Amino acid sequence: MSEDATNSRPDVVQDVYLEYLNEQREAGTLNLRVAAGYLQDGFGLSPEAVHTVLNYWVDSLNESSPAPSPEAAAYQAASASVLQSLANLQTQMNLLQQASETEREALSVAFIVGGAEVADKLQQCTERGALIAAWQKKLAALQALLTEGELAPEHQA
Repeated sequence: MSEDATNSRPDVVQDVYLEYLNEQREAGTLNLRVAAGYLQDGFGLSPEAVHTVLNYWVDSLNESSPAPSPEAAAYQAASASVLQSLANLQTQMNLLQQASETEREALSVAFIVGGAEVADKLQQCTERGALIAAWQKKLAALQALLTEGELAPEHQA
């Protein structure tokens, strides 16, 4: 921490808060949204105090701060890559779901005219839509785990 940052340290900022943030950063599991919630709930800080602590902590980081361990850095890089891949997959699934819904609507209209073959196609579209929805839930859960650091090396069995 720089001398200037130490001199202008707000009263609400305590060492225990900064230690918690530094430990999470060094472990490679820091998620500011989760950290903010922990500071608020775990330490009983107001949202304004949390904002002040996080701003002070971020401003106090400099080149002399310890870098994350190689394992933590590798995990962060892998997590970012996986999250990007999941976001791309989510986009593709959304497009597939829209196409499936459009096809289902067209088949519903054709069913009135076409009969049993169209009914089979309509059922396939409905099943495909349910499968897409199930995968979207799984993707959202995985994204949440990665974002919250739950899949970090120290959390794995």
